[in-house]
Amino acid sequence: MSTSRARGGYDRPVRDSFDAAEWFLKRVLIAGLVVLVVAVGLVFVLKRFGPASGAAPATGQASPGAAEQQQTITLAVHFPDGFHATWAGLAYTPNMTVLDAMVAAKGHRRPLMFTFTGSGTTAFLTSLEGLANESGGSAAGGGPGSARFWQFWINGRFATSGMGAAMLNPGDRVTWVFEPYHDNPKPPTP
Repeated sequence: MSTSRARGGYDRPVRDSFDAAEWFLKRVLIAGLVVLVVAVGLVFVLKRFGPASGAAPATGQASPGAAEQQQTITLAVHFPDGFHATWAGLAYTPNMTVLDAMVAAKGHRRPLMFTFTGSGTTAFLTSLEGLANESGGSAAGGGPGSARFWQFWINGRFATSGMGAAMLNPGDRVTWVFEPYHDNPKPPTP
């Protein structure tokens, strides 16, 4: 910045074209930072608190939460020691089978661990979360016995087809139980 001598003998600043451009850029930079801070704050508030609650969707459709709930599958596992594990909110896809739901649960934040033999409609579960079917009795294809193996229910109804053939609908709940086969299996308690 240069100076010039004014009438009173004191020095005063003189803005040349470089000083004016620097002054302008500083103001633009400050304004840009203010806009950025406001935008980041707005995004934070919207993510944290969401849009205003209680407002009905403009399209007249059900709320997104209800649609998500209807388009999901829940997978539950009842272990013999009384522990229950649930994989909720698994995305439903058209023509989804129980096997498809289990594969989807492998991608869950707490992945479902299981093994099976066969493929497609002949898929047969051999172990679930490290607990393998026991040999002999029902697990080997015989009648009622003492050997325990994994069996499943869909919405409280005992499955009459394999996990690769049993079709699901949005909102279904699949429950796996490790127990001996019974002639008249009772649905698991929730």
